[in-house]
Amino acid sequence: MTVLEVKNATKRFGSLIAVRDVSLSVPKGELRAIIGPNGAGKTTFFNLISGFFPPSSGAIEFDGRDITQLAAHKRVGLGMARTFQITEIFPELTVFENVRIGAEVAGGYCLRPWISESEKSGVETRVEEILKLTGLQSKLNRLVGELAHGSAVGGNRHGADAQTASFAARRADCWYGRSRNL
Repeated sequence: MTVLEVKNATKRFGSLIAVRDVSLSVPKGELRAIIGPNGAGKTTFFNLISGFFPPSSGAIEFDGRDITQLAAHKRVGLGMARTFQITEIFPELTVFENVRIGAEVAGGYCLRPWISESEKSGVETRVEEILKLTGLQSKLNRLVGELAHGSAVGGNRHGADAQTASFAARRADCWYGRSRNL
């Protein structure tokens, strides 16, 4: 089964063609890397996949469903997640609180002022799973601002835009291995 299928995606900004006729197929359980020099269109391509920009032409399917015109927040509801080059963390909150915010957003609770006890329990279980997968259980009560820069996590499917830029090669291998389990 193919999880993600991009067919001949093109993105134009006026006369500038940022992404031209790119296709990508990602079968379930596999990872793909998008590499290239600065200005090659990698971030724009991630923006097309995640719904931040609509393609000028082409199609995008997720789990067999055409999502080409689907808004970014609705793609999250289908289980698609994305990270950014500039990690969005809250340095004044703990590791647990930062991961909890991501789990709440991924769970669809981001615009609700409160959640039920059962929903809260489900979010906390997911946070504990993520902390275990990432090896951060021992740091769950530490303020994020006190820690060295690391990777962002969350969601079923994970797009990492230059996420390994600050890692040594062996740390990147470890990150990709762990992200496969998220």
